[in-house]
Amino acid sequence: MYDAPFSHKTNTASLAQLDQCIVQLLLHASTLGPVFVLCENGASYIETLCAACLPGCAQLFSSPQHYARIQLICAATALTPAWHGQILQMICTQRLPASASYGLVVVGGEGLRRGCQELASHAHVVLPKVLKVADSSAASMPAILHRLVGVGKQLGALLAYRDPLDLSI
Repeated sequence: MYDAPFSHKTNTASLAQLDQCIVQLLLHASTLGPVFVLCENGASYIETLCAACLPGCAQLFSSPQHYARIQLICAATALTPAWHGQILQMICTQRLPASASYGLVVVGGEGLRRGCQELASHAHVVLPKVLKVADSSAASMPAILHRLVGVGKQLGALLAYRDPLDLSI
């Protein structure tokens, strides 16, 4: 059985807000292009976490209606330093249509940032646009929600920008 880290009743409203904010961000992003959510844990962990704490995300990830535009990609094995870059390369070569270039927006930690930059150094069709998220483990829920809303508001501008970006939020 999964022991939800957010099971305290005072967190229920915050989790509902977080769930709604994530769903809105993913749906908005999917109007701009395909969305791939990379999870560093296995699929069963993510499914259980979403079912227990983020039901809107669980519904979104399991919806056939949204699967073509929003795909959850979970680690099948232990992470290696090269995992993020390998997954991004697989997305660009196997999951995206052939194109002259890709504006690849990634939002995540240092491993994802390095993976995107490594991929772009070898695959010159990739234009990396990285938003490195600072450690959120000590951030308040309002600060996390503010970051997510900010990413959503700037996503279109990030995609339209014609040069590589490497920003921290």
